[in-house]
Amino acid sequence: MSDSVIEREPKDEEKTPRVFKIKRFQIGLNVLLQILLGIAIFGMVNYLAFNHFRRWDLSRSKKSEISEQTRKVIGQLQDKLKIVVMVPSQVPVLDDIKDLISEYQVQAKKEDKKVDVETVNPYQNLNRAKELQQRYKFGTQEAVVILDYQSRTKFVNVMDMVEMSTPSDPMTQPEVTGFKGEEAITQALLEVIEPNQNRLYFVTGLGGQDFVGAPYNRTIMEYFKRQNLAAESLNLLNVESIPADARAVFITSPKYDPTDRAIGLLKDYWKRKGHVFVILDPNSNTPKLEAWLGEAGLKIRNDRVKKTESLGGGLTGVYKQVVADFQPGHPITKDLAGAQTIFDGATQTIEIDQTKAQAFQLKAQPLIQAAQGFWGEVDYGGPEDQPIQYDAGRDHGAPLILAVAVEQGAVGDERVKVDSARLVCVANGDFLIDQYISQPNLDFTLAATNWLANRAELIAIPPKQKENFRLGLLEDQLRQISWAVLIIIPAIVATIGIGVRLARRR
Repeated sequence: MSDSVIEREPKDEEKTPRVFKIKRFQIGLNVLLQILLGIAIFGMVNYLAFNHFRRWDLSRSKKSEISEQTRKVIGQLQDKLKIVVMVPSQVPVLDDIKDLISEYQVQAKKEDKKVDVETVNPYQNLNRAKELQQRYKFGTQEAVVILDYQSRTKFVNVMDMVEMSTPSDPMTQPEVTGFKGEEAITQALLEVIEPNQNRLYFVTGLGGQDFVGAPYNRTIMEYFKRQNLAAESLNLLNVESIPADARAVFITSPKYDPTDRAIGLLKDYWKRKGHVFVILDPNSNTPKLEAWLGEAGLKIRNDRVKKTESLGGGLTGVYKQVVADFQPGHPITKDLAGAQTIFDGATQTIEIDQTKAQAFQLKAQPLIQAAQGFWGEVDYGGPEDQPIQYDAGRDHGAPLILAVAVEQGAVGDERVKVDSARLVCVANGDFLIDQYISQPNLDFTLAATNWLANRAELIAIPPKQKENFRLGLLEDQLRQISWAVLIIIPAIVATIGIGVRLARRR
């Protein structure tokens, strides 16, 4: 029996494939919707990128990152600031200046401030350059950055923004070794924002450090200048009262005790809600000054901060260089809390008299304390052969306060600003000398000074110096980079392209 196959004739609808027709109107509408959607996405991305963006400086030296102080100075702007960059294109730091100014603009935008920037090449735009020179009254050959704010102007010369090398050969041209434009421009910005310079008075006639004229305190005085703080000498024997324009009075490492009259002027200034910065010299005997500090709730201990450590073999090492910790909880140290510093020279300790502080409504708070392991030796003037060791019954143990802030008349709510008497006391006489000064000590002093001067918004780390960084590569490393850039990477890209092309042709 054989199998038979019955063939069926296909129906008409199975013979002819069905064709779907798309109208041109539908195609056009679809394309139009795609175009509109693309425009909407493009606009949305640009809007978000322009108004809600984040910037990171990943460079080693943080070249393009402005300091916290500069941010706070920009935040003080009340009106529009105009910046004119009048620098020829051949100036080697022009790009650095432009990048820096753009950071000022970005920060101003974040703070809802207005900063307009105009860059003029005096050799290309002669008419505009001449117009600016006539308006701002500067020389035709000057390369300057001009700050114009509330009809007040300040010029920053390009030479003030750079550090130049000193060649040993007089025939060799000096080179730019560093860029410090932020320090110069921020200082100028402070001066136009604060037209009246804040005055600091340094008491003289006590045999202490002469900060105004002495060369060993140039660093801190330069930073005072950058923050629009003018330093002047004040002899308490030649005045009837401390000047009313004094934002703070400094008593720096006095060797001799102030007279009764000088103490009376300080008391009167304190009652007028004055601000005093006292730097004590532990090697000096100043009972009248210490008695006045006692009225402010501070007891100055007659000791020396030390640390001993066994070196083995019956030997003991004595550390007189004090390692200290910045304490949290105060506006002065809010950006320094957790950091450490070093006090060279003799250091003594301060005790807060809580009973007197409560009786006179004084708010006393430690700012700096000695690190763990240090103690205050009371019998520090004994014979040299006398063993140095901690006597729990006589010497002072932790916590050892080295700097303290006192305020009288303040309101508990930080949002309410009222005038108050303020005092900062440091129990080390050498921590601001150029020979010993460190960046933490400098930061602390600037923050303390701004707190005393009621410039809390400027309490921050000062502008940092820019550093040049040069990457040194060996000849083999340069050869490997050349091979990778010129041959290996292009070969990989070409191989991938050829592979994709062959795959698509199959």
